Amino acid sequence: MKYLARSALLAVALCAAWGCQPEPEKCCDSVAASSSCECFVSGSPERTSGAPDGLGGSGGGGMYPHGSGGGSPVLDIPTLQERPIAVLDGQRMLVLGDHGGLSIVETGSPTELSVSGHWAAPYSPVGVISRGETAIGLLCPRGFDIRGSVSCRLRTFAVGSASTEQVADVELPGSIESWRVRGDRLFVVTREVSCDGCGPNPGVQLYAFDLSGALPRQLARLSSTDKKVHARVVRAQIVLGQDRAYIVEARYDGSDYSDVRLVDLASANGEFEEGATLRADGWIFTSAQLSEGGDVLRVVGATPRQEALALETYAIEGVNEAVNLGRLDLPRERLESIALGSERGYLLLDSWRSLDLEDPTNPVLGAPLPLARVLNGIVPYGNKLLAVDSATQETLDPIRVSLLDASDVSAPRLVSEERFGGDWGQFANPSIWGESALQLSGDGLLMVPFNSYRYPQQDGACGGFISGVQLFDFDGEQLAPRGMVPTRGDAERTFVVGDELLAVSADRVERFDISDRDQPDPTGWVSTSAYVQESHATRNYVARLERDTWTERVKLSLAAASSPEAPQALASFDLGELLGTDECALPGRPFLVGDERTVGVVLPSTSDDAGARVELIDVSNPAAPVPRASVTLPNGRTWDGPDSAIAFSGQATAQRDGVLVALSVREDEGSPTARISVIDASDLDAVEVTHVEIPRAFALTGLLVSQGAVYTSHFEPTDAGQVRFYLDRVDISNPRVPRYSAQNVPGSLVGLDDATRRFVVSAPEFHSEPSRECEHPYQSPTIANGVCHWTSNRFHLIEADPGVKVLSSVESGTHSYQLLGGDGFLVAHSGDAPSGLHLYSGFSSGKLQYTSTPQDSAGLAHAAGSVVALYAYPELRMFRIQESAAPVLIREDTIGDVSDVELTKDAAYVSGREDGLIVIPITPEN
Repeated sequence: MKYLARSALLAVALCAAWGCQPEPEKCCDSVAASSSCECFVSGSPERTSGAPDGLGGSGGGGMYPHGSGGGSPVLDIPTLQERPIAVLDGQRMLVLGDHGGLSIVETGSPTELSVSGHWAAPYSPVGVISRGETAIGLLCPRGFDIRGSVSCRLRTFAVGSASTEQVADVELPGSIESWRVRGDRLFVVTREVSCDGCGPNPGVQLYAFDLSGALPRQLARLSSTDKKVHARVVRAQIVLGQDRAYIVEARYDGSDYSDVRLVDLASANGEFEEGATLRADGWIFTSAQLSEGGDVLRVVGATPRQEALALETYAIEGVNEAVNLGRLDLPRERLESIALGSERGYLLLDSWRSLDLEDPTNPVLGAPLPLARVLNGIVPYGNKLLAVDSATQETLDPIRVSLLDASDVSAPRLVSEERFGGDWGQFANPSIWGESALQLSGDGLLMVPFNSYRYPQQDGACGGFISGVQLFDFDGEQLAPRGMVPTRGDAERTFVVGDELLAVSADRVERFDISDRDQPDPTGWVSTSAYVQESHATRNYVARLERDTWTERVKLSLAAASSPEAPQALASFDLGELLGTDECALPGRPFLVGDERTVGVVLPSTSDDAGARVELIDVSNPAAPVPRASVTLPNGRTWDGPDSAIAFSGQATAQRDGVLVALSVREDEGSPTARISVIDASDLDAVEVTHVEIPRAFALTGLLVSQGAVYTSHFEPTDAGQVRFYLDRVDISNPRVPRYSAQNVPGSLVGLDDATRRFVVSAPEFHSEPSRECEHPYQSPTIANGVCHWTSNRFHLIEADPGVKVLSSVESGTHSYQLLGGDGFLVAHSGDAPSGLHLYSGFSSGKLQYTSTPQDSAGLAHAAGSVVALYAYPELRMFRIQESAAPVLIREDTIGDVSDVELTKDAAYVSGREDGLIVIPITPEN
């Protein structure tokens, strides 16, 4: 499940090395691996003179890398940073976490923070609105759908009780570009996803919703009737004026400009009245480039490379007339930041410049401000300015907050500056183009969120980040530094309630007592999201491997089976501490196995010089897990679907009834030796390990488990230039004395039906025929001297107890596959032509049957019961398998970046990294 197959290349390589035409099918009794039995041996094909030594061919198949593949944007557009992902409503905080959905954080207790409800979904947070007993989340799917079919959601939740229940959902086609709330009105601008070759120019929609009732009610919708087929909209947003809105569409048609559409919002019933449209020179990326005041509109345009073009001013009379008043051409320098007011404006170009806007017919560019290159923002405060700058790529500087007196535009004066944050300090979540993240409380407390990277103190150790909120007293005239509030993760939003400060980051909410502003005192925290890489579900708990994006370390957490998606774990372990190491890079990516009592964390080996390590943890009480034993296996790399495998199935580890079996391989003078390690963990106080070795284990396959035994397979070359395949069986009914046996079979193990104890094996076949053309698109064809050569795979259904008997055979429909077993079926999924799901069934009847369902890509996959799940960015698809019929698509979800999918008979556990853990129930209905 965790790997992609490479068998197209492998079949070709095997044919070139050993020959591929098997003899007629025969039967063999059980034999030792060293036997000279010739029952199932590959033959050496006759080669026509001039046939190539190797057949060439292409490998497995493909899915687009993230963000590419037929739909990449034309230009890189800066992203609007106005993201209120948290709101405080009385003693309840609503938080949209970056990795895990919506959490309700109760803040009323003086002793602790708590989460009273959580809702997980594979959506990127856009914003959240609190409306008493309900919350409204604005959510968009992660990733970019090249078909242009993405829809965002306006989702309503009941948050008054101790659960987070979805009560309504409004689909908004396209992406949410901008949104604003005014009173009981919510205004949302969406833009349909645009990509090369997706069809007509996408439209822009303006929605108005009434929020005064229990649920949002759509009042009006205004669609752009876009006839400018060649003037593509690359950015859209809404800016609210006094009684009107400005719908801004940055366009590209060979030149760069923006349409600004005037819309009247004064209608009592919420209907829109669209008025004039003005054309501004250059692109307006965000609302910061446009301001209204005194019936004058001020606009600053820029090129796609963010070079400033011009400041333009317009007289606005109602919504039906916009008259150009003046224009100021700006230096063609990169526009980093901007703040526009009615009489003053400030730009960060190559230096900070002020704007005198008092006369709209004659705007004037003022003298440079006495600041270094400021990357993060500037906030006008009357005639004073607060500016924040931080380290550049060339300088190792702390953050600096500067106070300036700009009452004389021609001679701005630096009043004071304060430095903090350590080396490489950065303003946390800078709102370069939007509203500043600087916050000023009513009693003069200025809060500046920041982060800086901490380099590791020694080689191999983890680096990480230092973050927090620096406090200042600011009375409008002077800036006085106070203490620093340390946070974990970028402090995206802060709230001051009396003498307490609540800091919200991407991962958690933290509370501090700031009655002494020089010595903030942490008083509690609670997790709101988790970056999950892998999960393992049982009836009693769900184990999760989580990467801490702040410390760069990996931890094991245990969540209740009733709430597996909740960011709050019952317990957790830092794997570095468990292993007794400060090194950041663990030896290979860890993965999980486990049963109701024990979790095994496997740290695989990636070389012959080290062995895998297995940590065994007693989780009989998931709220109080206890590390009990550590096992280090002998040198050899953990099996990971090596390139030499003919068929791709099974896994590197298997666990059943307290017995863990691990598969590894090492090279001995060019000949691989396999090792099957049987770990008896039935008694965690007396763990015992026994090893079984298989010499000359070429084309080793993964482990499959059935009724007290584990199976793998390999082949061995013969002296005649042929190969002989073996089915390897280890009886683990007595794990302290495992019994190994091998049988000569007609191919590599690819499937095992637990009910019938019948096996499916696969072997490549070599073909050639006189031909002027080679038309075998999925069988690696080559042509030489008028002869076409190709390979194919043949599946054999066999019985192997007591002797080997071939029941039936069928040619497989693909070379590149990962094979997955469910209840009475075997599925191969492929990205090569013909791409799709290839279903093999008929185990009980003794006759293999084949059907296929086309699919356009292949990625992560898993099978359980009668369901197969396939993930290919950005979609997860689930199919129900029916005997002798094509698989039926039962569910399709846009999820984004997925690292792992675990399928049980009841649910799909999707480790979505950015989305945390998403659990999708599997019911008879779907």
